[in-house]
Amino acid sequence: MKKSILITLAVFFIMLPVSSFAKKVALEVDVETWTLVYENDSSGSVVQGSYNDLAAAFSGGAEIKVIIDDAEMLNKFDGCWNNTASSKIYCVLEQPYIPGGAFDTTNATRVTIVSTTGTHDAKYFNRDGTVNYYGGSSTLPMKWFIHR
Repeated sequence: MKKSILITLAVFFIMLPVSSFAKKVALEVDVETWTLVYENDSSGSVVQGSYNDLAAAFSGGAEIKVIIDDAEMLNKFDGCWNNTASSKIYCVLEQPYIPGGAFDTTNATRVTIVSTTGTHDAKYFNRDGTVNYYGGSSTLPMKWFIHR
C-alpha cells in the first residue's frame, strides 16, 4: 500500500512540468491569421523582429496580441499608442477583477500596461479611481503579434 502511494506521488510530481508545458502550448496563436513581428527577452532586449515593423503595422491599423512570459495572453486592448520619441509601443488592458484574491477587490478593476521593452505594470483601482493595490512593475519576455 505504501509503495503504491509513493509511486502515485512520484508520477504526480514527474507530470507537473508536463501539465505546465501543456498550458504554455495552449497560448500559441493561429499562425494562419497572426504573425510574430517582435519579441523581447526578460531583460527587455530584442530577441527577434523589429520595433519599426511592429510600429508600421500598428500605424496601419493592425490588431495586436501579446503573449507574456508564455503564460498570459493579452488581446482586445482598450488602447495602444506608439511613443515614437522613445521607440516604444504601449498597450493598456482594463479587466474587471475576479474576487477571491488576497485583498478586498470586490469593486476593483485591474489595469495592465505592457510595452515593447518588456515592461509589465499592474494596478488595481477602486470605482472612485483610488489605487486599491499596486501589483508592481517587472520586465518579462514578450511576443508581439499582429493580425494579418
